[in-house]
Amino acid sequence: MPVKQTNDVELLVETAKNACVILKYHTDECGEPCLKLVPVYENLSDNPKYHDIVFLRINADNNPVAKNFIINKRAPIVTIYHNGRLLESRTADNEEEMIQMLDMLLNERAKL
Repeated sequence: MPVKQTNDVELLVETAKNACVILKYHTDECGEPCLKLVPVYENLSDNPKYHDIVFLRINADNNPVAKNFIINKRAPIVTIYHNGRLLESRTADNEEEMIQMLDMLLNERAKL
């Protein structure tokens, strides 16, 4: 599933209507750490293992709620949501950390 750009308002809609959501924050200041993850994130979104997960990205510079959420955190920040509930939010600056978060989300879904 392709990665979808979102905003503060659409994020609420996406997390409410989709059981499994992963969100990658980016800012203009993040630079190379965030840019390095773009192809990783896109490749993971195409992985059949994660076909039930909605992959979103948000530019925190243009979204005040997102910016406030990550203000004192080290980028890149990734969050996962299950049934509208925030499960985890942390720095994820490599593929292994993103896979850990995606697998955590799949494990949460499997509990139902």
